[in-house]
Amino acid sequence: MTAVANLSLRTRRLRAWIVLAWLVLAVLLIAGVVVGLAVSGLAGVIIFGVGTIGFLVLGAIVFMFMPRRS
Repeated sequence: MTAVANLSLRTRRLRAWIVLAWLVLAVLLIAGVVVGLAVSGLAGVIIFGVGTIGFLVLGAIVFMFMPRRS
């Protein structure tokens, strides 16, 4: 039996939302680089910055609610 099977539905949904947010932020970072190089430097920096700040916030949220081992 895997560890995921023992988790509640709420925890599995939360993990799914975190993974989805991580993927969206990764796409924002890549899009920021592409837009910055191909279209407009300022727009690329803004999109890349939003993705970067999103990663920092998501990381802070995940670590804030991470259970502590004693």
